[in-house]
Amino acid sequence: MSIKSERREAREDVTTYDEAELSGLLAHVGEAIDKFRAGELDAIASTSVFASLGGALA
Repeated sequence: MSIKSERREAREDVTTYDEAELSGLLAHVGEAIDKFRAGELDAIASTSVFASLGGALA
């Protein structure tokens, strides 16, 4: 396998991983938003959910 094809494969692996991680993070944020809208979380609690993600969304 050539270096170029190895790099392409590695980029595809990283992209697949990143997309899966982002999907999980967005699901977590979506749950917090749903709870906020349902009155189960207040604004401060919702914000703390987002803050707990730290740099994961950066």
